[in-house]
Amino acid sequence: MLERSSILTCTSGFETSTHTADIRTQAFTHSDSQVEQICLSATRTEQLLQGIHDCYHTQINDILLATLVLAVDEWAAVDSEMSKQGLCLDLEGHGREPLFEDVDLTQTLGWFTSVFP
Repeated sequence: MLERSSILTCTSGFETSTHTADIRTQAFTHSDSQVEQICLSATRTEQLLQGIHDCYHTQINDILLATLVLAVDEWAAVDSEMSKQGLCLDLEGHGREPLFEDVDLTQTLGWFTSVFP
């Protein structure tokens, strides 16, 4: 298990911010939506795609899913109805993952997507 000091070393330089939103219990519509966009420098992108994985032995999807779960958890803490429902996600793979070493799909036409919990 990583000690706290090594975790802080691995993640140092990543800035976080807290966003609050007007959480309502009625149904949301498209007009209620908004886009949150951030831009990362080349250095920060390299740290996110490469550096952080050395510390935690992860892939980018692990980091993105953890971030999503933390955001939904924060949102659910404000909305009591949401906190009762939980979160269910389906992940879809693009189908180009090397499943077996001895299978050559280079001349195969078609999609091999996979959906999994």
